[in-house]
Amino acid sequence: MIDKFENIADLHEELLTFLLDYKESNQSDLTFMLRSIDNKDDKEALEKGWWFKGNDRFVNVYFLENNNHFYSKNNNHFYSKNNIELIISSVGKLSIQFNFPNYDSNDVFPLIDKYFSFFDRNRHQFKSEKYIYKYEESYRDGLDSAIKSISNLLDDKIFKNQNITQKISQNKFSNNLGIIQSLRHKNKKKNVCINNLSIHNYYSIQNTNIQEIPNNAKWIFLTGENGAGKTLILQSIAIGLYGKNEKSILPEKKETIIEVNYQSINTIHNINYHNSTKYLDFFRPLDNIACYGAFRLDIQNESAENQNSKRSSPIYGLFGNYDMLLKNIETELKFAYYENPTKFENLVGMLKRVIPTLHNVEFDAKNRKIYYYEKHEQHENEVYEKVSYSELATGIKSIIAMVGDIYLRFSKNQSTNEYLASEDLYGIVIIDEIDLYLHPKWQKNLPSVFSKVFPNVQFIVSTHSAIPILGAPENSVLLRVNRNQEDGITVERLEYLEKQLKDLTPNLILTSEIFGFQDIFPVTHDKLKRIRTEDTITELEENDEMMDALKSYMNTDKEEELLKLFSK
Repeated sequence: MIDKFENIADLHEELLTFLLDYKESNQSDLTFMLRSIDNKDDKEALEKGWWFKGNDRFVNVYFLENNNHFYSKNNNHFYSKNNIELIISSVGKLSIQFNFPNYDSNDVFPLIDKYFSFFDRNRHQFKSEKYIYKYEESYRDGLDSAIKSISNLLDDKIFKNQNITQKISQNKFSNNLGIIQSLRHKNKKKNVCINNLSIHNYYSIQNTNIQEIPNNAKWIFLTGENGAGKTLILQSIAIGLYGKNEKSILPEKKETIIEVNYQSINTIHNINYHNSTKYLDFFRPLDNIACYGAFRLDIQNESAENQNSKRSSPIYGLFGNYDMLLKNIETELKFAYYENPTKFENLVGMLKRVIPTLHNVEFDAKNRKIYYYEKHEQHENEVYEKVSYSELATGIKSIIAMVGDIYLRFSKNQSTNEYLASEDLYGIVIIDEIDLYLHPKWQKNLPSVFSKVFPNVQFIVSTHSAIPILGAPENSVLLRVNRNQEDGITVERLEYLEKQLKDLTPNLILTSEIFGFQDIFPVTHDKLKRIRTEDTITELEENDEMMDALKSYMNTDKEEELLKLFSK
């Protein structure tokens, strides 16, 4: 899943990040050839995110200063004399090529063998000038050893004394890196989305995967019976997106492998990240993530000032911790009241948009308290007395806590001196049991309302209710979690039903594969009597009135005949 790069720019990005991390963690002066903007071809390549030499099938990284590299149109490949070349293909194969045509192989190659002994079984010599080591496994398995060996070889006194060539200068390296970093900075994220998921040996999950989740899926719904494993699937996604930043959630068993591919939709070109718990050196955590377990009501007190702690980490509540503390939007409201009144009004507007019965939010400056005014849902002029957060209904508190937490986490990570509206934020939000605490009306409205307030956020949620799925926005994805003794926990995508969602009633959703009800009749229903199949209670009442009217004009024989016709 992770070793095939559809877009070679993703491999360039992964290699550059790895090499820069290697330099920093090892305090190494290792330099390598980066593209400059000396010519039109290199400029166009840099705009595509091609940071190193290469083509649409290979990335070529050179480690020595040599301007004699040239491009062959015959095989679409770069060559360089007197150089060490790291070559990685779009399918994840690694090789190292040594080109020293002007030097005695008896002087050079024994020294190379000393540092590259782990390639012994896969080495090939061509005449006296070219020596190639091929690594047959995933390049991720061999890259760290390859870079260490190259670095050690370049620092070897004997190699330096050969006067073969010199390292790439720090000045040239820094200048070219600066150009690339500028391009990376301009390529700003607009939103992110998960594309693929693969889970192997994680608790009761033996082997399951979901591939090719479309980029435009703003909502992913997980359904399944109690104990089917929905929470484990959500946890796996969180591990695959954030695990390196929160090592306590990483699986202890080496046999457990969780892989998540997610895409960053950017202003210039998109980037795909291939995270795997097997390759933490290549793991690129998603910072803009927020996860919520079944308990999501407690917010940090004002004295904490929304500081980070174990209980307030973005994934803490999803892993069975019922003491999670969400960041306190009330603290942000108080600061905004004094420092940025426009921001205060916008934050209040954000809360009012997600809670249809919220009339207003007020800050009592004298007592330093936030108060909430609720209103009647149908009669907006009917406004109730102000209450504090603790006095609100559980469902309202859960929405305020989540929305505030999402806003504070994502706006902080997208740090800027300017005020960020909720529409400016991007990220992925995971919610276990989204229907919890909420009236069916709110369950239905919540997906569309959340997507209007956070249009660039992808939501991945589990639910036991058909009602949130009635509110599923267009292009939503349906995943059903199954469990049996032979296969353990598996996930299947219900693509056929995704296409039908806009035309389904709650009854059809409940009796479909989404929930798998065998019947939806009341347990007290008398099978000898007809079941009421009207769509609304108004229609049922009208039918009853019509039946009463008919009864008053007809005798018993006609009534029985007519009832039989109605029942048909």
